This record gives sequence, C-alpha cells and structure tokens, in this order.
Amino acid sequence: MTSYPLTDMIRKSKSRVFKSLSRFIGRDEIRDLFTGPKNRERIYHAWPLFQMWLHQTLSGCSCREAIAWAIGNGVIPSRVSPLTPAFCNAKKKFGEVPLKSLMSSVGWTIEESSDGRRRPFGRNVLVADGTSVQLPDTPSNQREYPQPKGQKAGCGQPVMGIVALMGLGSGAIVDLAAGMGSGFELPLFRKLWSSLKKGDLLLADAEFCAYAHLACLIGKGVDFLVRKRNDDLQNYAKREIGKDDYLLVLKRGSEPNWIEREQLPESMLVRAIAFSFQTPDGDIREKVIITSLLDPKLYPKEKVIEIYRRRWEMEIVFNHIKTQMGMSLLKSKSPEGCLREFLVGMIAYNVIRGIMLDAACKAHVPPCRISFQGTVSRVRNLSPLITALDPQRAYTLLMNHIAKDIVPERPGRSEPRMRKRRPKNYPLLTKYRNSFNHAPCKS
Repeated sequence: MTSYPLTDMIRKSKSRVFKSLSRFIGRDEIRDLFTGPKNRERIYHAWPLFQMWLHQTLSGCSCREAIAWAIGNGVIPSRVSPLTPAFCNAKKKFGEVPLKSLMSSVGWTIEESSDGRRRPFGRNVLVADGTSVQLPDTPSNQREYPQPKGQKAGCGQPVMGIVALMGLGSGAIVDLAAGMGSGFELPLFRKLWSSLKKGDLLLADAEFCAYAHLACLIGKGVDFLVRKRNDDLQNYAKREIGKDDYLLVLKRGSEPNWIEREQLPESMLVRAIAFSFQTPDGDIREKVIITSLLDPKLYPKEKVIEIYRRRWEMEIVFNHIKTQMGMSLLKSKSPEGCLREFLVGMIAYNVIRGIMLDAACKAHVPPCRISFQGTVSRVRNLSPLITALDPQRAYTLLMNHIAKDIVPERPGRSEPRMRKRRPKNYPLLTKYRNSFNHAPCKS
C-alpha cells in the first residue's frame, strides 16, 4: 500500500521543519493518537483516514472523490465500496481533543522552527483574533450555533465563532476555541489562556482591550500590545515620556461576571502610544495602542508600532483559511462534525505553513513573501509527480518551485471583496427551502 505523497514526504524528508513534524504526523503517531496501539486496523483505520481527510481538505473535493483518489493511489484497497457512508462514519472516530492536540503540536513545532529575527525582542509573539464560519442549515447546527437574530428563520445559516492564537514568526495556528452568539470573542479568548506562557507577548485589536483581561494577563507574566478602544487620552492621568508616548493609569471599572472584583487591582500602569496612519482611501487617521512594555529604551516606540502593524497578518491568515482553502462554509451536518472538519482544516493549514517556512528559508525571505495560494496549488497539482519520486527528490522539487514564487512586500495589505462578474439574479429565499418543493419559483 502506497502512502499519501505529502505525509510520506513529511516523514522521510531531511528538512529541519519536516523532521520536527514527523514526530506528530506518521503512521504510528496517528494510530496511537486516535485509536491506540492495540486497536484493530480496519479499512478506514486512523492512518488512511487521516490521509484521505487531509487530501479532501487541501483539494476541496467531495467524499466520493476522496474515496476514488484513495483507491487510485493505493491508500485503501480497490475492493472497498465506492459509497460514502462508511467513510463519513469513520470520521467520527477522530475526536475533538486529539485533533486539537495534533493541530497545536504541529503549530507550535512550526512556530519554534521560525527564524529568530521574526520574534521581536526575542519573545514568542502570539496574535489573538476572532472570525466566524457558516454551517449547513440543519436543526442540530441551528441549536448549537444559531443564526444571527436579525435574519428571518429559514433564510440564514448557523454561524460558529472562532477565536485563534497565531504565532507571528511563522503564521501557524497554535490554539483555537469555538463558540456562538454575539460578543463571543472575549469568553472564547479566556479558554486560550493556557497556551500563553510567562514572557510571551500578546498582540490583539481593540476587541480584546478589556481591563479585567489585561490585568489577568499581567498576573500570568504575559505582556500585551493592543489597540485602545477609545483613542481619546484627555481624561486619563498620564505622564509624557516621549513624543506621543505616555505612561497611563487605567482604573478598574465595573465588575465582570466571570471573576471576583477583589481579584483585580484597583489600577494598572500601562504605556500609551499614539500614531497616525493612512487609510486605503488616502485619509489620515490616528490610533492609540496600549502595552505593558513600559521601558522606552528597551522597547522603542517605533519598534512597538512596527510590531502592532503586523497584527494585520492575522487578518490575512483568516482570509487564506476562509477564501483560498474554502472554509468559510463548512459541510458537516452536525455541530461536532463541523468542529472536527475545521480542526482538520487547521492541521492542513499548519502543514502548508511549514512548507512555506522551509521555502522562505531556502529563498532567504520572510515567510509572508511566499505565496500561500501558490503553495497550496503546487501541493495539490504536483502530487502525481511526487508519488513517482523518492521523498527527498520530491521535497527538493517542491521547494524549488515554491521558493521562486515570491510575492512583493505588502504591509497592511487590504483588498476589497468585490468581483466584476455579477451572479445570476435568483429571487431571495424568504421561507424554509422545503416549502418551495411543490411550488414553482417565479423569477
């Protein structure tokens, strides 16, 4: 039985990153993680199932196509039924906890392999941000992740909120939490605190600038760099330590419902830095960022602003995941299946990030200069050729192609979500879809 080209290359390549990943992505490792060493190996046991799901995520194919691909490449025997129920049911053996553990292990391994020059002040810098993905409109998905309240029943999609931690050095996702409802970011963010270690630097936008959360992070020994919710500094006690650079006293506000008031300090000394920037429309606006990096000599204002500007890389990552990888709308009909599907997608994403990191080292450029879409396309389309080569030659070929696909410097890149070709003018769905089964739909 042959192996999936990508996992075979990871296990046998001499690349530094791939050698590290082989500790987590291998036949024995996957078997022990999801089933145990003494579990009986059926047709859809952990190893071929993992390879098929990884291929399905990277290629965007259906379950039927994944089975046909697996039979054609010898991942499963040719006598296997081409029907999908057995494959879909086998996916349920991949639990949320081991999938999340594998995603986190792969993400941290890639982040630790990144160039030290991508780590400001010699620290691990983690970026926190939230997004949401849509789920199929099934009763179970609606119960677990209900659609926004402003949408009419039967006309919207269930929405699952995601808050993730990204390593700034590599762009890999090291942890995530899923939930629902408006204002989901802060409750989910608290679930990720176990991934933040003493000495780490957290980078986030204004949504995460809450007094109680910042105070708890300082208590854990984690520094922060976040945008202030209100850019006005007039009503605060402050001391100027440089041009547009201040030491600021934040006072404890109303008591949050998740922590006792006595556990929070009455005030907190932070540093506030004001800077201006130009919008894509050419307007000049001002922002204020606050940080626990108080010493202006150890942490110069210009360097702090430069680090904050890189927070936008997290937005680009979510765009890659939802647009290039096609994960803005998941396919599973159950909430548990949707979460597993998204976690497998994050494992695939991290593997792609590992390949990009290797290519960046070969090209002597930062990882953000390597094309994400170009990497995904080459992994998809070079698979038949990689199968015919030994893993080391396959790795060399893949790296040579990817390392030449260098994109220009694009700091703060923001492209409008627009398209030139308009969709067909279908009438809007104003009732449950099944109510139209026996009624002609007038255009």
